Amino acid sequence: MKSLLALCSLSALLCAAPVTAQYVGPNSAATHINQLNGLSSHDQFVTLQGHITRRASKDLYAFTDGSGNIYLDIDDKHWAWPLGSPVDAKTRLEIQGKYIGKAFGFSKVKVIGMRVLN
Repeated sequence: MKSLLALCSLSALLCAAPVTAQYVGPNSAATHINQLNGLSSHDQFVTLQGHITRRASKDLYAFTDGSGNIYLDIDDKHWAWPLGSPVDAKTRLEIQGKYIGKAFGFSKVKVIGMRVLN
């Protein structure tokens, strides 16, 4: 009976413990900005690597990867952890987001995740 009680207690403890996991495998291949205009459809998920060059408005930032320029739409929540440190024009970033072609006269990427590469 004691072992059954101990087993039940252990089961309850394990079920109550929070489960955390993190994906550590490879990301999708990086896309170059000059390839975005050739996409057959808009609203495609892309991964970019490069630098933010300036802030254009509240959530809109100019970004370059050396092959071209595009705007990033970055919500405040993406500036929180794990970035945690200041980002400037020398900070190399990996951007994951949804490409939105020619929205209001210009193309942009709606950022869904970003991380510092250097």
